[in-house]
Amino acid sequence: MVEDGEEILIRNEKSKKSIAVLIPYPQYKHKKPRRLGILKGIAGYKIRDDFKITDEELSEYIT
Repeated sequence: MVEDGEEILIRNEKSKKSIAVLIPYPQYKHKKPRRLGILKGIAGYKIRDDFKITDEELSEYIT
């Protein structure tokens, strides 16, 4: 199946909408780098040296 190069469509049977496609990983890799937004090279950020956050605190913001 996917290991042999076949693509698998995943869809919602109730609404008949396509949701995703499973493809072999080598096909997933992007050929050229993606641009990280329209402000790349124009805007930026800096993290202060005294900024501290624990993994636990960070996970509260991520989830």
